Parts: sequence; C-alpha cells; structure tokens
Amino acid sequence: MAFHQVLASEKLLDRVAKRFDPRQSLRARLGLTICSIALVMAIMASITVSATASDRVKTDAGIALEQLAYQVSDKLDRGMFERYREIQNLTELDLLSNPNSPRSQKRSLLDRLQSTYPTYSWIGLTDATGKVLVSTGKLLENLSVARRPWFQNARTQAAVGDVHEAMLLAKLLPNPTNEPLRFIDISAPVTDSAGQYAGVLGAHLSWTWAKEIRDSLLQPLQNRSQVEVFIFSASGKVLLAPIELQERIPSLPSLQTLQQQGNGYALETWSDGDLYLTGFARSTGYRNYPGLGWTVVVRQQADLALASVRTLQRQIFTQDLTLGILFAIAGWFIMRRLTYPLLAIATAADRLRQGNANTELPLITSSDEIGRLSRSLKHLVRTLFEQQQQLNLSNEQLQIQLTERQHAAAEIQQLNATLEQKVSDRTAQLQDINQELEAFAYSVSHDLRAPLRTIQGFAQALKEDYSDRLDDLGNEYLQSITADAVQMDRLITELLAYSQLTRTKITLQPVALMATIESACKQLEMDLQEKQAEITVTTPLPTVLAHSPTLTQAIANLLSNALKFIKPESRPQVEIKYQLAQRDRQQWVRLWIIDNGIGIASSDTERIFRIFERLHGIETYPGTGIGLAIVRKSIERMGGCVGVESQLGQGSRFWIELPLYEGAGSRE
Repeated sequence: MAFHQVLASEKLLDRVAKRFDPRQSLRARLGLTICSIALVMAIMASITVSATASDRVKTDAGIALEQLAYQVSDKLDRGMFERYREIQNLTELDLLSNPNSPRSQKRSLLDRLQSTYPTYSWIGLTDATGKVLVSTGKLLENLSVARRPWFQNARTQAAVGDVHEAMLLAKLLPNPTNEPLRFIDISAPVTDSAGQYAGVLGAHLSWTWAKEIRDSLLQPLQNRSQVEVFIFSASGKVLLAPIELQERIPSLPSLQTLQQQGNGYALETWSDGDLYLTGFARSTGYRNYPGLGWTVVVRQQADLALASVRTLQRQIFTQDLTLGILFAIAGWFIMRRLTYPLLAIATAADRLRQGNANTELPLITSSDEIGRLSRSLKHLVRTLFEQQQQLNLSNEQLQIQLTERQHAAAEIQQLNATLEQKVSDRTAQLQDINQELEAFAYSVSHDLRAPLRTIQGFAQALKEDYSDRLDDLGNEYLQSITADAVQMDRLITELLAYSQLTRTKITLQPVALMATIESACKQLEMDLQEKQAEITVTTPLPTVLAHSPTLTQAIANLLSNALKFIKPESRPQVEIKYQLAQRDRQQWVRLWIIDNGIGIASSDTERIFRIFERLHGIETYPGTGIGLAIVRKSIERMGGCVGVESQLGQGSRFWIELPLYEGAGSRE
C-alpha cells in the first residue's frame, strides 16, 4: 500500500514539473515572462519616477530660492532707484540751487524729506568747496566734508557709494541696536541758474533699510523652512547676514563663479562644511540707477530642502514593487485561459502556411480578444481568396487609368511650355521698361545739374558782389538759396549714384573688410574729427566676395548715418564686428555696424530702405532719403542682403551679409 502511494506521489510531481517547465509549457514560458517583465517594469518605474520626482522637487525648491533672492535684489534696486531719483530731483529745485534762498527754508525742505522717508539717516547740502551749508538736524553744518568720497565723486555727476560704516556721524546719530552704523551714500551735483557747479547734495541711507526688506520677504517662510539670506558686495564682502550668524559669518567659496552666472541656484558647500541648496541673484540696477553689483544669496540646508524627496522615493518604490508582484501573480493565472485557444489557432495557421487551403481555423465563440482574433482570421482567409479574384480585374482597370494619365501629362507639358514662353515674353518687356526708366532717371538727374550750377554760380556771385548792399533779410534769403542748391546737388548726386547701381557691371572679387572700412572712414575723416566719434573694430576681419568701390560706399553710408542720427551733445560711438553663418552650403559673413544713436521704431525698420523715405524733418537731421536705398541696392547687386535691428532710444544694429572668401589669406 505504501509503495502505491509513493508511486502516485511521484507521478503527481512529474505532471506538476512538466506543467511548470518552461521548455515544455507555453503557459509556463508566458507566465514567467510576464512575471519577469512586471517585476522589472515595477522596479524601473520606481527608479524612474523617483529620479524624476527628486529632480522636480530639487528644481522647484531651487527655483523658489532663486526667485526669493531675485525678489530681495529687485526690491533693493527699486528702493535705491527711488532714493537715487529723489536726490537728483532735489538738485533741480530752485530753492536748493539758488544761493540767495534762505538756509532755513533749505533745511526745512531736507527735514521734511527725512521725516517722509525715515530711512535717510542724514541729508546735507554743501557749497563748491565741501563745506556743509544746511543739513537735517543741523548735523555737521559749517564743517568740511571735502575729503569724503560721496562729495568728491558727485562733483560732476550723480554717484552712489557702497555700504560703509559711519565716520563723522557715528557719535551724532542715535543707535538703538548698538551695532555699528552703516550707510549707503547717494549724492548729486548742484548747479546754479547759469549751469555752473555750486555744490553737492548728499544723503546717507541707513543700511537697516535692507534688513527691513529682508525681514518683510522672509516673514511668511522663516519659521517653516529655515531660509537664510546673505548680501555680498561686488568684492565678496558680506554686507548682510542672519543675526544669529553675526559672530561667525560663513563664506561661500564659489561666490565669484556664482556672481558671473547672474541668477540661478545650485547645491553648494559653504565654509562651515555643510551642504546647502543655494539660490542667488545679482543686482543689475533699475532704470538709470546703475546698481552696485550686490549678490543676494538665499540658502537652505540640503537635508531640510530635499527631505520630502527621500520620503517620496521610499513610498514610490514600495508601491511600485507591491503592484509589480500583484500583476505578476495575476498574469501567471491568466496564461492558463489564453494558452489553449492560442495553440489551436497557431496549429491551423501553420497548416495554411504550408499551402493546405482546405484547413478550417477553429472558431472560438468567446467575446474577448481571442474570440475576435479567431473570427478575424477566418474572415481574413475568406477575404484573401475573394481578393485574388478581384486582383486581375483591378490590374486591367489600372492599366486603363495609366494610359489616361499619360495623355493628361502630355497635355500638361504642352501647357507648361506655352506658359513659360508667355512668362519669358513678359519678363523681356519688364526688362525693357526698367531700362527705359533707368535711362530716363539718369537723363533727368543729369539735365537738372546744369540749371542748378547756374543757380549756385549766380548765388555765389551775388554773395561776393552785393552782400554788403543787402540787408539782413536779403542775406538770409541768399543763404537759403545757397543751402537749398547744395541740398539739391546732393540729392541729384545720390539719385545718379542710385541709377548707376542698376547699370554698373558688378564683378565679385576677394575684398578685405578691414581695408574697406579704413577707406570708408577716410571719406568721412572730417565728420569723424568734428564729432569726435569713437569707432571700435573687432579684428581680425575676414575677406568677402564683393565689389570693392560699391562695398566701400555702402559702409560709408552706414557710418555716415551713425554719425548723423545721434542725440544732441552726444558723442558718436560705433562698434564694428562680424559673425559667420552657414546657408545654402555657403559660408556667409554678417558685418555688424552698431551705433548709440536715436534708434528706429520696429515698425519703420523696413521703410527706411525705400528711396526718398525719411523719418525726421530735414531741419532736424539733414539728408536726402536715398543713402540707405543705395546701401540695399549695392549689397543686393553683390548677391548679399542688408537689415537692421533697433528700438527707439537704444541705438541701431545695421548688418550687411556677403559670401565669405575661403581662399588663402582670408583673415586680416
């Protein structure tokens, strides 16, 4: 009896082994595959999601610190701008600039400003030698501050001094915190009614103002996230740090690198050896306030900033691993239902593949995917036989359609030939018309110069022989005739140049850009000296394929505009540089001519290249309105292009683009 039981047990084990042996069971292979895939996908998903979430949390936290640093920096710059503007506005008041105004009224004005903005610790007005005439609270009155930097730096223009400790006022001002008093100096020159330097108006802005800004922005966060704010000067000196770190202020070794980046965030190790998530923003000033180059740094311990990341990683890994195991177990049991019908379908498909057309696919009546697959395969086999019969008929119809399309293509080809002939005829007509118009413009411009020379000659003779007999009005009329004749001669000259551009044969040769720029500057030598213009050229410059005289005139026209369209009393500053670009398998050189002029509205950047287009009255900026049209026509005749980038009040960036000459000596 015991022998039979052992034998039965062995048979049962054999059946179980065969059922779960992957080499003999499709269900076992699929089950193991699904289990493995489910587990691997769960682990990969956990790792991927954890990494993504970790990066996201780190990025969000870093951006939040960066934005906080920027808010502090921006608020500091805006506050400094307001004070900077107030001091300059005060210097323009007649009460302060008039030496005859009562000192009591001047002092009262300064006291009112201080009471309105208590962040001003002291405001004082000096004479030209540095003696304090009036001040808030009468502090330092009649004393000399001539050696103080805020006075010396503001004798010619408004100045801002960085944070420094109090010197003369240390013992005169109240100090409830017992900390060293520190100020920011803001000063500006005062001129009298004749525009002559008469003194300096200076103010000391209390550095406690920066602490108030910091505390106001940190108030919602301080107790919850332990965020700390530092302000560093441009030289790396700590200007502001948390109160609890006053005794041992840490430093940031990579501060200089962060200052070069501007704004951003990073994981940084500070001098105390701890790792912090650090956001930073560099002060760049606001409007006409230039800024002092401060760097605002906001830090938070990395363990605290990224604590939620580790918790999230553990949760995601646990959940994904659990789901993976459950899916694997479920997949194992699902294989039993899928295996048998799939094997039957596969056997019938093999017979069909071997050419047995009478084989019937098993029909599975279930409504799941396997049932639909069974019905679809039966329908597919039946459809294949029907399509075989229709294939011959379709081939015959296709042959007929092909013949019809060949006839249609021949007709289209004939129509295209006719259309091309019409286009060629119309092009020839347009070319003839253009040549006639160009010849007409040249003839008219040339014929206008003869009577114009007569007008100029008689005007000059009248001026030389009869100017002493004419009254002031007569001489004024004579000058107007002479000036208009010169303007008309310039207009005709440029019109002739524009007309000749279309007829002149342009032969492209290697042209050195540096030599071309020097030739253009030589043409404008008198204007450059008269306006004391500063032209900066980035060298070496490449060699381009162009027509040397035409390119020289185009660059001269652009430089002439840079000298002409400048704000009154401004000194022209022109920068010339280039960049390379690849287009249509050709290297191109884009030459930039950048000025500090009055700028051009974006809506007018295309209009200015049209002939006779002017944006300003001739009384304001003289000219003919043809110069830029000549530039565009010149560059286009040489196969290049021209353009401009500009905004009103911010100068213009003109560029011309020509092919690069890649032969020997293409750099100079």
